[in-house]
Amino acid sequence: MAEIITEMTKKNSFKRKYLKRNIKDFVFTDLFGIKEFTFELYKALHPEDTLTTEEDIRNITQKSSFVNSEYNDLGFLVRDKLIILVEEQSTWSENILIRMLFYIAETIREYVAEKNLNLYGSAKVSIPTPELYVIYAGDKKTDKETISLKESFFDGKETDIDVRIRIINTTNKSRCNNRADIVNQYLKFAQIENEEVRKTGRTLETLQRIIARCEEDGVLIEYFMRRKGEVFNYFKAAISDEEELRMYENQIRMESHARGLAEGRATGLAEGKTEAYSGIAKNLKSLGYDMPEICKLTGLSEEEAKKFCN
Repeated sequence: MAEIITEMTKKNSFKRKYLKRNIKDFVFTDLFGIKEFTFELYKALHPEDTLTTEEDIRNITQKSSFVNSEYNDLGFLVRDKLIILVEEQSTWSENILIRMLFYIAETIREYVAEKNLNLYGSAKVSIPTPELYVIYAGDKKTDKETISLKESFFDGKETDIDVRIRIINTTNKSRCNNRADIVNQYLKFAQIENEEVRKTGRTLETLQRIIARCEEDGVLIEYFMRRKGEVFNYFKAAISDEEELRMYENQIRMESHARGLAEGRATGLAEGKTEAYSGIAKNLKSLGYDMPEICKLTGLSEEEAKKFCN
């Protein structure tokens, strides 16, 4: 039984880690992992910058657990800027500020190590200016354009450390001026995905409808032209793994049930046998048999025989 529980725990851990990832997860990481689209993202965030080129973009997304599998994240350097974008999909929580604090600290630590900067020397080192963004594609509406550690956790009191994050969502008016930019296209895609999955769940037909609606509405057209096959392959693999997991868990439940029945049957037989031998031992004693003879005839140990005969 312990082995079965261990195997189910492993499988459930896999399920939480992998199968939570959905269409939005894959599209977010795949879309903004392509340098061309990362550059489009930067231009959407900084339309005033006409000097930066695609060659100035360098992806430095963290491969750590600071932002767990429920949250997609993107980090990239652009000249003197360090831009971090985290997506919250369904549950809005200002705890993202603490996660972002960990994330930015780890990113700067790695930057210092990569550049071999001497933090113990007298000369001041140079690090890029952080810009922190949260893109929220869930249903809960918020008109906030920024949140800060000081305001959210310390009631606005002066603190020796602060983190400020800019919020990107469909209700943030300052972010919706250009409906054609890639940020708003992604938000529209996320809205379509939410609506279609609520209707029919996670199926290939659902994915086909999502992409068809995006094509009709002019949403991420170029991305889907280039990566539609990869999106379908990812999703088919996820569905296949999910079905395999369901079959495995059903098998485990059936085996566990069968083993429980077998153990119960064995326990019942043992109890019945004990009860029968108890009566035989008592009868043999009443007929004048001594303890060694009783043990020999019943197969009981001397201790068991004495217990039954007393």
